[in-house]
Amino acid sequence: MYINRPKIINSIGYLLENFPCVVLLGARQVGKSTLLKKLKINATFFDLQNEKDFVRVSEDPELLFKEVAGPYIFDEAQLSPKLFNALRVEIDKNRKDNGQFLLSGSSSPTLLRHITESLAGRVAIFEIPTLEWCE
Repeated sequence: MYINRPKIINSIGYLLENFPCVVLLGARQVGKSTLLKKLKINATFFDLQNEKDFVRVSEDPELLFKEVAGPYIFDEAQLSPKLFNALRVEIDKNRKDNGQFLLSGSSSPTLLRHITESLAGRVAIFEIPTLEWCE
C-alpha cells in the first residue's frame, strides 16, 4: 500500500534538481523503494536484490552507462561496491547534469563508506524517516 508523503517527495525533488546524485537512506520497510518508483518514473530502474539486475550492474557498471540511457535508479545500491567508483566517473563527466542518479539503501556502514569514499561532494543524502502515527 502506497502512503503519500508529499513533504518527503518535495524535499527529494528539490535535491534531484540541485545534485547529480541523491541517496535515500532509511530503515527497512519505510518506503524507500516505493518512493524511488514514484519520484523518477522515466528513469531506468535496477533492483539489486533482483539477481538479473545485480549481475548486470555489478559485472561492468561502466558498460551499463554506455548501453543504457539515464537517468538511473539503483535500489539497494550497497549490494554492488563496484557501482560507486563507476558513478563517480560518470558524474564527473558532467557535474552540472543534476538528477541523473537516484540510489537507495538501508542505513548501513557499508553504504555510507561507499558514499563518503567515492561520491563525496557529488551526492545529497536524504534519510527517510519511519512512518508517523498519522500515516
